[in-house]
Amino acid sequence: MPKYVADGKKQKPDVLPDNAYDSAEVASSCTLIKTPNAVTFTQTPSTNIRMFFGGSASFAALGAGQTTSTNYVDFGKPAAGTTINVSPSAISGSVADIGKVVLIYKSGLSGGGA
Repeated sequence: MPKYVADGKKQKPDVLPDNAYDSAEVASSCTLIKTPNAVTFTQTPSTNIRMFFGGSASFAALGAGQTTSTNYVDFGKPAAGTTINVSPSAISGSVADIGKVVLIYKSGLSGGGA
């Protein structure tokens, strides 16, 4: 639903905020991220991809900078085009493979996520 502003006589559509649009961004390895609505793979990774699902406090204690931590859930090597409806706090993968992982963010107006 558009955001409206009054101009004294009638309401007009206003500029929508950035979170009104769906977005996607390439993941960063082993850093705390804004939790996405889904994760998709543009190519099949050559090494296993792992995801961390804790909060920021537990990430600092358990997952920060660790690529082989047992605190990350191993998702293996998902095929190209696979979308997984998960919301990880961090993703671990090789330098060559992390660019194949895309984080999907649904807009604030889409009504509830992936």
